[in-house]
Amino acid sequence: MNTNEIDRLAALLLEARAHATPITGSHFAVTSNEEAYAVQDVCARLGGWFKDSRPKAWKVGTQGRASTPTAAPLPDAGLLSSPARIAPTAMPRLGIEAELAFRLAGDLKELLAANTSQATIASCFDAICVTIEVVDSRFAQGTEISGPNKLADLQLHGALVVGDLVPFGLRDWSTQRCIVKVNSHIAADTIGTHPVGDPLWTMRWLVEHAAQRYGGLRKGDLITTGAWSGIMPVAPGDLVEVSFDGIGQASLEFDAESA
Repeated sequence: MNTNEIDRLAALLLEARAHATPITGSHFAVTSNEEAYAVQDVCARLGGWFKDSRPKAWKVGTQGRASTPTAAPLPDAGLLSSPARIAPTAMPRLGIEAELAFRLAGDLKELLAANTSQATIASCFDAICVTIEVVDSRFAQGTEISGPNKLADLQLHGALVVGDLVPFGLRDWSTQRCIVKVNSHIAADTIGTHPVGDPLWTMRWLVEHAAQRYGGLRKGDLITTGAWSGIMPVAPGDLVEVSFDGIGQASLEFDAESA
């Protein structure tokens, strides 16, 4: 993509977010992650997404330890405190992911060495919380769009519901239980199901990525780190409750559609 094409797609994505109208046609062709990140950057700038021109929250994830992670800076307006309510018309392709987020205890502007231990990485964080990510797409193809286009669209990010922060310390993630309820019925009950086992495994990569695009991560930044139960479909009127044993819970209610 050339600069004009990147700017055009960014404008279309912003319009789709503002009016909940999906992008149709084939006039977009993001072919690489680097192009996708360039589209993210233009969206952030044109959309005025961040106070002080830098994000205070990120999402990061990967399909496995052999894959390169991907990340997206999260618009300030989409960070919601639990319990939250959302109008389904604002995000027509409803889905949710149950996640955990971590708060940085101090600035991380310099790259972490390849041999930095996971215990040392964990010590960079002082708090943890349950989050519910609302999954939505600005493309008519929804989740069937290409990987780079998903990434340009903030990896299908709609909003992030943030539960209460609690002090963070090292945990055995293989025993971590996650329960998702939809309208009081258990939709998922899993143990140790983070895609790469340790939700902080992607952090070394994210520090480098954030340093390149925003000068690094800062004290107080919140980083949500991947779904424990995949994307789960929900509908207007649904009440979603997510809990992680020993950490906390978050809830989100979607307004019912008008008759």
